[in-house]
Amino acid sequence: MLVFVEVRSRSDGEHGDAVEMIGRAKQRRVARVARCYLAVAAPAFEQCRFDVVAITGGEAILIKDAFRAGG
Repeated sequence: MLVFVEVRSRSDGEHGDAVEMIGRAKQRRVARVARCYLAVAAPAFEQCRFDVVAITGGEAILIKDAFRAGG
């Protein structure tokens, strides 16, 4: 399994949590870059997924399989 990880952080939650920064447009950009990488590098993985690490005010959360490439 190849895991692409998007990491977002905010110093505090005053203007929202870091996880809120991973909207549909960001997901599409990350998926597009991943597709380019897979086409060029052709790594020997049968599956891939997209995880998110969101850090707000020093508190980190990991969301495994946060979104799909079509999203």
